Amino acid sequence: MNPLRPALAALVAAWLVAAPPLPAAAQTARPGPAPAEAVPPDARALLDGLIEPEVARRCLPAVEMPPTEALPGQGAVGPAPRRAPASRVVVAVDASGSMAGATGAASGRETKMEAALRAARRFLDGLGQEVEVGLVVFGHRGNARNEGRAASCGSAEAVVPLAAGGRDAVGAALGRLRPVGWTPLAAGMEAAARQFRPSGREGEQLLLVISDGVETCGGDPVAVARRLNGGELRVVVDIVGFDIAERERAALAEVARAGGGDFANVSGRDAEEALRRSREGTLNAMAAIRARTGASIQAGRTQRVTNVAAARAQACVNLALSRENNGLVQRLLRLRAGGAEPLPAVAEEARGILRARHEAIRGALDAYVAAVREAREAQLAEIERNLVEALKPPAR
Repeated sequence: MNPLRPALAALVAAWLVAAPPLPAAAQTARPGPAPAEAVPPDARALLDGLIEPEVARRCLPAVEMPPTEALPGQGAVGPAPRRAPASRVVVAVDASGSMAGATGAASGRETKMEAALRAARRFLDGLGQEVEVGLVVFGHRGNARNEGRAASCGSAEAVVPLAAGGRDAVGAALGRLRPVGWTPLAAGMEAAARQFRPSGREGEQLLLVISDGVETCGGDPVAVARRLNGGELRVVVDIVGFDIAERERAALAEVARAGGGDFANVSGRDAEEALRRSREGTLNAMAAIRARTGASIQAGRTQRVTNVAAARAQACVNLALSRENNGLVQRLLRLRAGGAEPLPAVAEEARGILRARHEAIRGALDAYVAAVREAREAQLAEIERNLVEALKPPAR
């Protein structure tokens, strides 16, 4: 529900309460201005026909806020703290056939596999020689057709076992990879899990998954990631995805979250920056940047909508109140010209009723406009109570 609807409903209701009650006859058929020879018996009769009953609904339509657009592949993000430096790293590379596709970036005819391997080599270059490094490959057998699915889904292995000084061996093995089959992501993560050993602190062990799609072999990568991170291994799972289809981003982001890590969807040369941030333990800084950018755009849209709504409400209400004042002045002039001027006390009472009504409405309008412009959800209940109290009819 629109968060501003309660305040709007309260203001509409209060406005109608603040209007002088109509005589019983006028509730079914509103007469025009009193004839010149008819002297209004009291202030309420003098105001009859001057109050537009639908003005609140006309001037204060519901404010429809722009929908909040989710950032593709990203959930809620906060600050980007550094993790403990990884001392054991397993790189898991997706060798499914789709990795042979071109990247979405302006990088010539580079395939996703080529971009991934280039970025992985740069990632390895940034690791110290003391860091234990291993390589797991999945989907590198069979083929991408149905007849090759069984062989492909069963292909997940530690091509280079996790070991100190394994950086050069991993770099050499990367050069032999070719995109072939399906995507047994969960099996690849299981193969990586067997390389780690119990750890005393989260972040000491890192599984970096490089892929361009979700699980296609029936496995449960979320469960594997949760076990990797939540058990005694305490492995952090980061996923760098290449040109992931929008409908699949949330699935990979969920795997990373279950593994205590982060997900970044990249294209072409963006992968090098993403892998560098994973190495530094700040991959979620990329998500934070995207979230702040999206929030800024959303705030601009909301401000434009609320400013327009507030300005229209003010203009419409002020015009309606001005018509009420002018209507009373014109009626008094017509009655005077016709020799049927009401008693001075009656005219003054009518003016007083309008003044009190307009002061209450303007106060309520100010609160409404402030709530709309600031989109204040937390204070709307209090605003509604204040409106109801301020717009009660004057005591008789």
